[in-house]
Amino acid sequence: MAILKVARLGHPVLRQVAQPLDPASIRSPAVQRFIDDMIETMREYDGAGLAATQVHTLQQIAVDTVTTEPFYPYLIEREDNFKLYVFANRGQESRPRDMAFVSAIYSGGTWVWRSPNMQYEAIAAHGIVDAVAAAWDPVHNLVVVVNDHSGTPSYLAFTLDVNDVKRSFNTPKFVIANNDWGTVIVDPVTGDYYLLFMETIHDTVNGRACYTRWNGTAWSDFVVLDQSSADVAFQVRSGGGPVKDFIFGRGFDSGTVQIHYARIA
Repeated sequence: MAILKVARLGHPVLRQVAQPLDPASIRSPAVQRFIDDMIETMREYDGAGLAATQVHTLQQIAVDTVTTEPFYPYLIEREDNFKLYVFANRGQESRPRDMAFVSAIYSGGTWVWRSPNMQYEAIAAHGIVDAVAAAWDPVHNLVVVVNDHSGTPSYLAFTLDVNDVKRSFNTPKFVIANNDWGTVIVDPVTGDYYLLFMETIHDTVNGRACYTRWNGTAWSDFVVLDQSSADVAFQVRSGGGPVKDFIFGRGFDSGTVQIHYARIA
């Protein structure tokens, strides 16, 4: 990468009109190298953003570090054909509520990534407490995905078959104030889905541990697993098996936090 010459305030180039960039050329080595140089130049000058015109290039290209945002990805592999899926929801400060998606086909001993879909699912929730979760359904050979439905006490839920055909079966709106920390467990015998979540209170991220069950036809009423209002986050058991085990936290980051183990019979 190189440090580019920056035009100072008042330079005539700053009053010239930049030309549109052909979208097909964005991924070209020349354009990508130029963008890398712009980023290096911006950092050299302790800047937060930089336009191509400022470095004497009349192209509609800009780099920006102010509005960048994190993604919270979930990676899962299909067990029937080894295809990889990555689902990702946006950072807490993001305005968009779109879920991003990209897949990779296993071929010739390696994975070949396809083009990402940055608007795969609309009005998905954002932030780490509402991160997307997924699980493998060995009974029906499906990938199951859940994510908080932004602005409502409910969840987006859908499956992907071997051809990536999506079937949605969103939960109803629960009679609760708010929901966070959603994740999913698949019963490897029955193929039922158990969506775990916290009924969070007001503006906190703690609440009561709950779950709802999908039996292939409808979601059940939610069941309260633990009455404590200080529960937070879930981690489900990995490695399969007939039991539905998981752990969750209890407490706050300003005090003692306990780890609790639970099982759905």
